Amino acid sequence: MIAQGACHGWTDHSSARSSWSPLAHFLELNEIHLALKRSGMLVYWTPETEVRSRSDLTSRGFAKYYDAVVMIRLAGRDCKFALEYERTPKAAHYYENIRQRIEMEASVTRFLYLVEIGGNRIAAAADS
Repeated sequence: MIAQGACHGWTDHSSARSSWSPLAHFLELNEIHLALKRSGMLVYWTPETEVRSRSDLTSRGFAKYYDAVVMIRLAGRDCKFALEYERTPKAAHYYENIRQRIEMEASVTRFLYLVEIGGNRIAAAADS
């Protein structure tokens, strides 16, 4: 999406945020899912539960438990990517581990990593 010039923002619903971090993470991830759906670009959204099941129960799994595996349609072309969303920055070694897993990935070749820093959401996209 970024390479195609498509940008999507989502509102900061402070009242929906919880001090319970996992719940807030899932609510914000749901906002991302709904924004893509409303845009009309979403072809499919495979949630983390299905990513985990596929990885654990089939031979066609993923190298990492992504928050979602997404396919969108841009200018008539389908683009599949693994989505990761982080509400808070992690230690450098955490990202090194993620980089190593992405390098081992065989099921998906594009990655979108969203990180919230100081109330701003930053997106990084990469091809493997």
